[in-house]
Formats: sequence, structure tokens, C-alpha cells
Amino acid sequence: MRNERRRTSENRRQLTYIEGNTVRRTAPQTLPMRPELVPVKVPSQQAMKNRAKSRNMPVTLMLSTVIAIGLLAACFTEYLSIQSRIQQEKYAITKLERELSNLKMSNDEEYARIMGSVDLEEIKATAMNELGMTYPDNEQIVSFEGNDTDYVRQHADIPGAGK
Repeated sequence: MRNERRRTSENRRQLTYIEGNTVRRTAPQTLPMRPELVPVKVPSQQAMKNRAKSRNMPVTLMLSTVIAIGLLAACFTEYLSIQSRIQQEKYAITKLERELSNLKMSNDEEYARIMGSVDLEEIKATAMNELGMTYPDNEQIVSFEGNDTDYVRQHADIPGAGK
């Protein structure tokens, strides 16, 4: 009976006609078995006991499951809140960086404007003609050993400078 059904199924697949320029691939069709041919599984005693135990879930297990789900929901909510605060802080940082960049640019423009308005030759002429300043002679220059920094603090008179 089964072999006969299989042959008829194979004949049906071969007799079907597909129109068009492409042939579709189909999965082999299996005929549903009649209910009287389907074997019925009889559960074992152990399986029956397990099913009975799972139907009567203890209250403590159910309560602990509800608490665990509640804690997970609270953690998830806190996580989303923290992520939101991080995004707000990133936006604030970006805004402050943009403001800093604008201030630096305006500062550089102002410095260039000030430096453009200063005439060093005029300052030199005023210092030499009106204030009587001159370049130092070689006798007036005193060299000494110091540390490698550019900053010098004078705590006492320079030796040999009092000539």
C-alpha cells in the first residue's frame, strides 16, 4: 500500500507542467499520513510524572521568576537611562568643543589684527630717538651658565656687572 502511494506521488510530480522560461524547483511533496497509520507514542511513567510536576509549579519558583524578571526590567531601564545621559553629555561636549573652536578662531583673528597694527620700526625709532636707548656693547653683555629652562629668576646681583 505504501509503495503504491509512493509510485502515484512520483507519477504526479512527473506529469505536472510548468509554464514560463524558468523552471521552479520545488521540494518533494509528501502526502500526509492517515491518522490510523500514524503511530501513537505512549509516554512513559517518568514523562507523565515530569509533566504533572511542571503543571503544579511551586509558588516560590514562580515568585522568584517574577522577581528575576522585575530585576531584569529595572536593570534594562537603568541601562537605557545611562545611555541617554551619555548621549546628552556627548552632545554637550560637542557643543562646547565647537564653541572653543570658534573662540580660538576669533582669538587668532584678533591677535593677527593687533600684530598687524604694531609697527616695530616705529617702536625702535621712538626708543632710540626719544628715550635715548642704544644697543649694548660687548663689555656690557654678561654670559653665565644656567639651567636649561628659558625662565631666569635673579636672586642676587650678577657678578662683574657693577663696573
